[in-house]
Amino acid sequence: MGHDIRWQVRLASHEPYPQRGCVCTDCGGCSGYEHVVTRNAALVAGWAWSAGDTRSAASPPTGDFSAVWPAIAGTMTWHARASRQKKKDDLTMPGNLCSSILVACLLFACGCNTSHTAEPRGKVGRPANPRSSDEVGQAGVVPSQFAAAGSPLANPLQPQRAMRYLQQICQLGPRVTGSAAMAAQQELLVNHFEQLGGQVHLQRFRIRHPLTTNPVPVANLIVQWHPEMDRRILLCAHYDTRPQADNPQVAAALRGQVFLGANDGASGVALLMELAHFVPQVAGNYGVDFLLVDAEEFVFPGTKKQRYFIGSEYFARNYAARPEAVSYSYPKAAVLDMIGDRELQIYQDRNSIWWRDTRPVTREIWDVARRLGVKEFIPRTHPRMKQPIQDDHLMLRNVGKIPTCEIIDFDYPKFPLNRYWHTDQDTPDKCSGASLVKVGWVILEWLKTAA
Repeated sequence: MGHDIRWQVRLASHEPYPQRGCVCTDCGGCSGYEHVVTRNAALVAGWAWSAGDTRSAASPPTGDFSAVWPAIAGTMTWHARASRQKKKDDLTMPGNLCSSILVACLLFACGCNTSHTAEPRGKVGRPANPRSSDEVGQAGVVPSQFAAAGSPLANPLQPQRAMRYLQQICQLGPRVTGSAAMAAQQELLVNHFEQLGGQVHLQRFRIRHPLTTNPVPVANLIVQWHPEMDRRILLCAHYDTRPQADNPQVAAALRGQVFLGANDGASGVALLMELAHFVPQVAGNYGVDFLLVDAEEFVFPGTKKQRYFIGSEYFARNYAARPEAVSYSYPKAAVLDMIGDRELQIYQDRNSIWWRDTRPVTREIWDVARRLGVKEFIPRTHPRMKQPIQDDHLMLRNVGKIPTCEIIDFDYPKFPLNRYWHTDQDTPDKCSGASLVKVGWVILEWLKTAA
């Protein structure tokens, strides 16, 4: 994340002005949908199930539903434990009769019978504290308009692999614009995306160093998927790191000297690396481009004018000035920044929901999250956040005229200190593969279904 919590860059003039940081709190709670699916499937199977019941796959019910028992059993023990914790048992309420019948119809529509044992369609259920888990990283099995009738939709992204990508990036060290580590990261990413079928090119240019005025090489990395399609969705993440640890909310002696940027930098890149395994198979209405922007926060203390978002501004100006003969366009875009926090909670950015052209994009994405049951996407702006986030979406939208939604969990880890942000504490152990793939699942399904 490029902006300083006290000072921001005015979009047109780059003049600083006072700025408060955004705040978040843990919303808690659980949608509980997978519990209902399990309960109703048990009722349809013809046997009573109380909160204390811990029957497993070793003791399936009798009847014509043995084919779906492995998937049902996966959530039983967890649900029973959760129900005891809540001190209530809604498993045999008469009001659930209609939903039970609906599940029965869906199961029969799938052709369930006793002649075979069905394979579960992915991990079912969730750990007791999904917000701090890195073990599963799935949002569970939930119904969705994206799946065929009767087929639960599971998160296909792999949290362990996504986390390995984040760690691999951080092993390069700080990836400051123009550094050897940045060049090594570019080589790693070019190889990765090309091996998975992406068309990669580097948008190179130079800037002056803010302190020495020496020329510094800058390169945005662009990856194209389904290049034959003119209408495209742009997914953006910055892949540079701040040159120093300088969080003004933290005492200088506690900031450290090295800013590794695991969440603020590597998390968005790691997610795009994971998504690259799936985007080639997306058969949606849009082509897809990844944009990894450089020099998002190439700023230094003591300089009079701190210019942020240089890479995204350069990309946006070139896009806006493209010749009329160029037919491709970006009707929709999203910026992915700081989305690896273990305590993930993503509120809607105020600009993204206020701007008339970005509001539909924001609502589309949060609606996908709701349908998938990814409750870390919170469908409102935070009531205590007084100012909008300042990030690359400003350049893409205001300069490039691309409707761009900001997806960010800026509170890292907790308000008001934001202790890990822009300090030596922004390391891989503060991040979670579970968080990465929850965000990735929402984005992947959005790419598939965006109208």
